Amino acid sequence: MLASVGFVVPDLGLRLPGVTLSSLDAHDALIAASPNGGAMGQILLFVSLLEALVGVPAVVYMLGGGDREPGDFNFDPFGLAGPSAAEVELTNARLAMLSFGAIATQAALGHPSFPYAW
Repeated sequence: MLASVGFVVPDLGLRLPGVTLSSLDAHDALIAASPNGGAMGQILLFVSLLEALVGVPAVVYMLGGGDREPGDFNFDPFGLAGPSAAEVELTNARLAMLSFGAIATQAALGHPSFPYAW
């Protein structure tokens, strides 16, 4: 959900001072910054480490007979989750994934500014 908002907001004109790149151009510039992927390579490295250190033990615990549900990390510091929160989260997350895929595809096909339409 944050990826969809984060991709669209700079193209709507809300940028840091001195930044003139669109979202797609900024992505390409970050990758081309060094042979190892630049800042995007660092992001991939840190997310991979996080997944290895948190995700793998959670899967091993679940497959070993633990009572943990898939995708449940028990992160609700303000107690906002109700009984149907998981269903709402899944529905919204799926919609956000589809919307981000559509936005990125349209931007890469030659329409780099909002509303990314033909």
